[in-house]
Amino acid sequence: MSRSSKRHRCWRLTAAQNVSLLSALLFCHEEDENSTKQKYARKRSVVRRRLDWDFHGAMLVQESQFRRYYRMHFSSFEKLLQLIAPSIVCKNPARSTARTGIPPVSPANKLQLTLSWLSGGNHHHCRALAGVSVSHFYSILHDVLAAINTHAELAVVFPATLAARKKVAAGFQRISTQGVFNNVIGCIDGWLCPIKVPSRTEVGNVRSFFSGHYQRYGINIQACCDSFCRILAYSCNCPGGTGDALAFLKWQLSSVLNDLMEPFIMLGDNAYMVDFHLLTPFDKLHLGNDSRRDAFNFFLSQLRIRIEMTFGLLVNKWGVLQKPIAVEFSQVRHVVHACIRLHNFCIDERLAADPSYSVDDEVDNFVASSNVANDDFYYCETVDGDVLPKSIRPSVGEMSRSILVEKIANLNLKRPARSAPRTYARRDKDIRRTTGAI
Repeated sequence: MSRSSKRHRCWRLTAAQNVSLLSALLFCHEEDENSTKQKYARKRSVVRRRLDWDFHGAMLVQESQFRRYYRMHFSSFEKLLQLIAPSIVCKNPARSTARTGIPPVSPANKLQLTLSWLSGGNHHHCRALAGVSVSHFYSILHDVLAAINTHAELAVVFPATLAARKKVAAGFQRISTQGVFNNVIGCIDGWLCPIKVPSRTEVGNVRSFFSGHYQRYGINIQACCDSFCRILAYSCNCPGGTGDALAFLKWQLSSVLNDLMEPFIMLGDNAYMVDFHLLTPFDKLHLGNDSRRDAFNFFLSQLRIRIEMTFGLLVNKWGVLQKPIAVEFSQVRHVVHACIRLHNFCIDERLAADPSYSVDDEVDNFVASSNVANDDFYYCETVDGDVLPKSIRPSVGEMSRSILVEKIANLNLKRPARSAPRTYARRDKDIRRTTGAI
């Protein structure tokens, strides 16, 4: 074979290889384009079946289960829906229908979804019942919470006028034995709202949100209530590791009390510093064996228990507060705000429907039927003993307590006998422990 034929054969083999190589490159390019299109292509929407609210609501009303599901009566649900519906209605229903082929979620379905989740329901069950995706569920949740927290008629209002304060004081005087405390305008306490462990990008000091008393992360919620267990004011600005005394001083309500000119008072526990407008019980050191001071503690606790009842009703009704709230840290406050507003709304509705309604009956029913342990309410009772700012006036507070002690003694009021034995037994046990007797 000549040299030229060999060169021609090699050239032909090289050309064949080039053709096969070019074909392979084109095939790979087409595969890459197809995979890229599949990667960035919009997924086909899942067609879900929306909840038939008319049938669902009517069925629950007929079975007398509506309040158990949504924590309020059907009439109250309708009133709440009427208030916030303009803020949560779908702004572009045609666009939503064009993509999914079904109508958008109605305001009633959005509200029932949110109430189900706030009541303690799992978000997967709530969204499956409503017929929405996971992302749409959280979008609806944030919209409804925003609508509740911004509506003027659902706002939490502290009695700012003299007439309003007298009305609140009259409510406490009604439940006080012989009207001993006739100038109380609120009871205050702290509650640890459990949260997930926040990240360093969400908060500056993660450790400050850990409560050593309850061994968990949370936010210190300060609240003030009236005699009907409605929350008049609250604060969510302090980490869970903050004591009640310091959290109260960071609360704007403390400044309001200092500037108060009328002789009204608030009641708190020993976690707070006694002041002219804030009275607390006598501690074990100052109580001793003085029966008159013991009587003062009893009749003060008779009213102060209202804030404990308030937290109990709040947590029992809105089960989302019983465990770490499964939302981002920035959204925790919005959930707490909505729960407090809905708490007041439900009590106002009950009072409007039945003027003789007593919150004590609801608490008794809750205690009788609930399996929730007392520790599940996570009350804050820790004190920062080294915090004693200049605004605190203990001597003036001691004077106010002494006046009330004399008033109770003059009325010949004493701690009931049914309560005295266990109280004295517990006190004697503490004394023996401190003296080394046991």
